[in-house]
Amino acid sequence: MLDDRNNQRLLDDDFCRTVGLRFDRLWRMSGDRRTLTIVPVSSSGGFMQFTKLSDETGQPEATHRLPIGPQRVTFDIEWPLPGMADWRSQPTPEEPWKIRPEALFDSNLSPSPDCDAWLGQQLVLFDARGIALKDVIRVLANTEGAHSPPMDRLMLPQGTDDNARFRVIRDGEIHILSHILVCGVRYSHVVVIEAAMFLYRQLTQNESVDTPEGAGKIPSFRFAPESAFADGQEWLRFSGGLVLSIGGGGQSITHRIRPPG
Repeated sequence: MLDDRNNQRLLDDDFCRTVGLRFDRLWRMSGDRRTLTIVPVSSSGGFMQFTKLSDETGQPEATHRLPIGPQRVTFDIEWPLPGMADWRSQPTPEEPWKIRPEALFDSNLSPSPDCDAWLGQQLVLFDARGIALKDVIRVLANTEGAHSPPMDRLMLPQGTDDNARFRVIRDGEIHILSHILVCGVRYSHVVVIEAAMFLYRQLTQNESVDTPEGAGKIPSFRFAPESAFADGQEWLRFSGGLVLSIGGGGQSITHRIRPPG
C-alpha cells in the first residue's frame, strides 16, 4: 500500500479530490485514562555452554560458558489507545468491545482534506517517538504482505540489494508495537482493519465509484473479557521475545505507549 517513500498508493490525492473523498480524523483521546502495566518477559539469567569436539576423535575437547544476564521488560500503556476509543469500561455480552472504524476515527471532527494529511496523523507515542498511521500500515504491508520478504532478525533475505535488517532496526518501535496483543489480535492489525473498513465504507458510499450489489455491509469483531481491568488480566499482553543479554550485566527496560496529546 505504501513504499518507504510514501509515493505509491492505490488512492492518490488527485483521485481523492476528483471523486470528493474525505477522510475522518483520528480520535483525540481526551477524558480519563488508566495505565495498564504488563510484564510479559523476564528472565533470571543463566549461562550458555559450548563444547568443542575433537576433529579427530569427536570427543569433547574443551567447554566454555557464557553468562546470560537477568532481564525484565515492562510496558506501561495509557488506556484506551486509538482504535479502542470506546473501550473504557468493563464490556458485557450485551455491550461488548468492538473492532470498528468508529473506534479509530471521529466523524464529528473536520475531515482531513487529503490522503497525505490523513496518513500522516500521529497514532501513538512510543516512548519519545511519534508513530503515524502511515508508519503502521507501511511496516505491516512490507513485512506481512503477500510479497514481503522474510524478516527474521538474524537473516538477510536472499536476492535483496537493500539493507532489510537496517529497516527492521529503524522501525524497531513499530515492530514492538505490532506485538502488543489486544484480545488476541495484534494492535497493528486492529488499526489496519479499522482503516480498511473506513476506506471501504467511503468508497461504497461514493457516487463516483461503482460497487457490487449488496456491498457496504461492514462486519464487527466483538470481545467481552471478564474482569477486564483487574490485576493479572490476560487480554492485553506482549507476544514478542528478548534478545539474550550475553555478558551477565542484565537489563531492565520499561516502554511507555500512549495516545498523543
